[in-house]
Amino acid sequence: MKLARMLSQILVRPFFKVNAGLFLFLFLLLFGIVSPAGLITYHVSLAKGILQYPAALSVVMVLWLLYNLKCVRFIRQTSEDPAYRFLCNLQAVNRRKLFLLLLAVHLQLCLPPLLYLLFVTAVAVWTGNILAAGICVLLLVLLPLLATACHVHTLHASAKNTSFIIPQKFSRFSISGKISFHGCLLSYVFHQRSFLLLVIKVVSLALLYTALVLNTSPDFRQELLMIFLPLILSAHAILVYYQVTFFESRLSFTRNLPLTFAGTAVMFIYPGLILLLPELVFLIIRAQPVISLPIAFLMYLVMAGQLFLSVSMLYCLRLRISPYIKLTGVLLFLNLLFLRFDHLPAYLVAECLLAVFLFRTGFYRYEPAPSH
Repeated sequence: MKLARMLSQILVRPFFKVNAGLFLFLFLLLFGIVSPAGLITYHVSLAKGILQYPAALSVVMVLWLLYNLKCVRFIRQTSEDPAYRFLCNLQAVNRRKLFLLLLAVHLQLCLPPLLYLLFVTAVAVWTGNILAAGICVLLLVLLPLLATACHVHTLHASAKNTSFIIPQKFSRFSISGKISFHGCLLSYVFHQRSFLLLVIKVVSLALLYTALVLNTSPDFRQELLMIFLPLILSAHAILVYYQVTFFESRLSFTRNLPLTFAGTAVMFIYPGLILLLPELVFLIIRAQPVISLPIAFLMYLVMAGQLFLSVSMLYCLRLRISPYIKLTGVLLFLNLLFLRFDHLPAYLVAECLLAVFLFRTGFYRYEPAPSH
């Protein structure tokens, strides 16, 4: 209890102090402009409007995702602050207990939007909109779990600079010809980011299951799938950040090796192709007859192309996490606006050309920040 109270004082109170202006503005916007007599009726009507239109519901989901990312960013900045270096001692706490402590902290950070989303979910159940209620409950549960997993990894990463040992099965280099490091980034994710990968996969497959199995409306399946797909890609963008930072911290010596541009690019494309295989298998098994097999493969390639685009953006941003989060949010909105089944081939070509151009520009110009 003492540890939970300490974390609340260190992390929760400063968060609300820093964002007091934002919360005051939202409070006045949602409650200050409405007369007290019609307050409940106003918010019930607003909740019904959100639930009735998929576009409005998708905007709410995106805002909920961005708010969780804001909390992740705040915890990360706090743990990196020299004044709060003592937080690295939390690595001595049992990992399960630490996860529960940070989950409690994250739920306190998310309390204002969490309460309103619970109200929207209650309205969805009351009106009999079970699909929308299921989507809300899914995001209310999964996004805080994913954010808490990021908190745990952030605190452990700030506590120690863990050296990475490449497993023997991934460290066999071919003597003749080029040296292949394609398995190194994938092995890093499986060994050092396994819990985060598990949470992301649970979120991803749960969203696909909701869109294609729980959703009983045939006309709404494709539209809901196109809403969830950008959210899945945004979740995987977290893994991209960890892969690139690991590469620059542990595998930067490969820049001195005689690797072609294509070989270097494949080093980052290969993990995305492997990590997205569960989604491809799920689409092949459960998506028909909603989408055809060629469309499923096209969606898989579009997702892999977007992960490579995230790598390219990260290098152009010099591995700075704050602009990367903002640009990932922009890409999320663009996907929600323009990603459609009939545009998949053109979308794939456009994002691949952009990713190759940005990667060629950013990768070879990147220089690590000087250490002070």
